[in-house]
Parts: sequence; structure tokens; C-alpha cells
Amino acid sequence: DVYKRQVEAVLQPVRDFNSNDIGALNFSAHALMHLDKSDQALFLFRWLTRLLPGQQVADIPMTRGLVTAALDAHREAEIQAVLKAPEPYPREELLEIARLLEVKDFEAALAAADSLKWRDTSGIAPYNVLAQVHLLAGQEDAAREVLEAALKRAPGNASANLKMAQLSRKAEDARAERAHYRAVLSAQRENLPALLSLAILEGREGDKDAREATLHEAADLNPMAQEPRLGLARYYLETGVPDRVAPLFSKLYELQQRSPRVMELFALAEMAQDRYDTAYEALSEMTRTVGGNAGQYHLLAMSASAVGKHEEASAALQKALELKPDHVPVLLTSARQREMAGDFEGMKPLVMQLEELAPDLPEVLRLRGIVAAQSGDVILALALSRQAHLGAGSTATGLQLAAFQRRAGQPERAK
Repeated sequence: DVYKRQVEAVLQPVRDFNSNDIGALNFSAHALMHLDKSDQALFLFRWLTRLLPGQQVADIPMTRGLVTAALDAHREAEIQAVLKAPEPYPREELLEIARLLEVKDFEAALAAADSLKWRDTSGIAPYNVLAQVHLLAGQEDAAREVLEAALKRAPGNASANLKMAQLSRKAEDARAERAHYRAVLSAQRENLPALLSLAILEGREGDKDAREATLHEAADLNPMAQEPRLGLARYYLETGVPDRVAPLFSKLYELQQRSPRVMELFALAEMAQDRYDTAYEALSEMTRTVGGNAGQYHLLAMSASAVGKHEEASAALQKALELKPDHVPVLLTSARQREMAGDFEGMKPLVMQLEELAPDLPEVLRLRGIVAAQSGDVILALALSRQAHLGAGSTATGLQLAAFQRRAGQPERAK
């Protein structure tokens, strides 16, 4: 059991680097079943089901995606045997519940989950699994009843308290929500999900100091955990101290430091300090090795443009739009790029798309004014430009408004 408890810690850097690593997810799910955390195992099994459509999760080798070169056949068989699901809590039934949930057969899923409660009468996990299925079926009162029964048996149980906190949050009962986090932390002070959830609650309440303190506590008590450091990095970016971001990750494993979420925040911090060259290098390396999402390719485009690599910037914007065609910041940057190049015909379809997605955004109004002027409708261009300037006045909107006022025969207003 000691070794099984270490599985999550050992695999966490792998999952931080690639949240969809099949081997790490499968290994973690099986380890969790041995630790009375089968509701968390169920979550991972559902995730695997979505990552491997048409494949049977039960057939995934334990060693898939992991380094196995040093393992001979005997050792690999030993790993498989050790991670065999415990008899009172068969893996096959959890996988069947996961399958039923995916096809939204909640009645059958509830029946299967309820049967687990009678198989394993000593643990809390069967209650948490049943409550999770009730929640997914939209049966909150039934879920609450099951969770209350679980907490009578184990008042500090993390999964049950976190689910109860979820229900309290939905009911806008912050006091009860906080009480459930405190119950977890009284039993397990370093519990990371409870600390992170408490920090989110403090953020919602506007208590920035408490939020920062809780994130620091989470980081101190979980020295190799990435999540609290990501939260602190976002906080430092929000509060204008980007120089404090990079040191947050310096003691993590190299694999964690190279994860996309860390690299994104590092790049944002570097750009906030006008160090576009290091941001560009970091984002280039990240996208080349592990790829990225639309927002990360957008950051790459911005940093590439800032260091004069305009072809790379255009390529990054194109990739971002391929990943998410309706990404407003990417569309805005693409439209501005064409505006600066004088490519008003190329800008027009982008502005039309932005008009549908964010018609009242001041920058969209400004761009719409340019398109209207190019079409010869100076009156509409003037109205849109005035609206943009009133919404978010800047040198650019002021100059554009003045230009259209001159074209509309209003030289004094332009002056």
C-alpha cells in the first residue's frame, strides 16, 4: 500500500507534462482503486474512454506510454499482477459504470453503482461513486443523502467533503462550502484539491491576500505540485509583478517546467517585462515539441512579431485559427496584421466574423469603421469609430475618428 500511495506522486510530473498520457492515466486509476478512491478512478476511466474511442480500456497494457526498456517480461507481468483490482472492488464494474455514463444510461449506472456499496461494506469509496453518479444524473438531493451517510462514517473524507462543497457552491452557500474544505484540511492539512478549492473560494470573495496565502500554503505543503504554482503565477500576473513568476517553477522537475501551462505563464511574464526574445524561444520550443492550443499559438505569434519574425508570426496565427476558428483574440490580431499591411480585402472577412462573435467590442467597432470607410460609407465609418473611441479611447481610436471627421467635412471636430 505504501508503494501504491506513491504512484500518484511519481506519475504526476508525467501528467503535468501531458494530461492525456495513456499509461499515466491508466496506472493512476488502478492505484486509486487500492486506496479507497474509486470515484477518482472512475473519473480517469471515463477520461480514458474518451481518449480511446472504440477501444476497450480494460485491454490497455499497464506499461503503455511508460518507459519499459529496462523491464523484462517477468517484471512486467509482476506489475500487472500487483495492480490487479482488489476483489471487493472489481475494475470491470467501474468500467461498466463509466460506459453507462458515457451513453447517459443513468438508471443502469445507478443500479451498478448501488451494487458496489453492498460489495465493499468497509470503505467510503462506494458511497462516493454512487454520489458521483447521482450528481451526473442531476439527482442532487439523492447525492447529498449518500454523501451525508459517507461523512457520518468518515467526517474528514476528502472526496465526500469536496462533493458536498460542490453542492454548497451551487447553492451559493459559501459558509458551508468553506466548512467542508476545513473538514478535509483538519484531517489532512496538505490535501491539495481542498487547498486549491479554498483559494478559488477566497478569490471569488475578493480576498486576494487570503487567496495568495492559501496558494503559498498549498505550494509549501506540496513541494513538487504544479497546480498551486500555476495559481500563484496567474495571481502575480494579475497584480503586476511578473518578475516573481519564473522562480515559482525553478524547483519542479524539468518535465513539469516544460509543460505547456507552465511555458505559457512563463512567456506571459517575459512579455510583460518586454523580454519578447525569451518568450519567443520558450514558445517555439514548446509548440515544436508538444504542440499547443490556440491561445498559446497566439502568444507565439505576438512574441514572433515583436522580435521581427513576421513569417513565423503569420504561420502561428494560421495554426491558431486552424485549432479554433472562432478565437476572438487571434481573429483580432490577424485583422490588425492585415490592416498594417494595407490588405483591406483580406481584413474584411475577419472583421465580418468578429462582428458576429463580439459586435460590441471597441476594437471590433474600430475595425468595422475601417471596412465601412473602404466601402465608401463614411457616415457609418464615423459612427462606428466614435463608438469605439467612447468605449475604449486611445491614441489609435482618436486618430482614426479625427481622420473620418475630416473626410466627413468636419475639420473643426477633427482638430
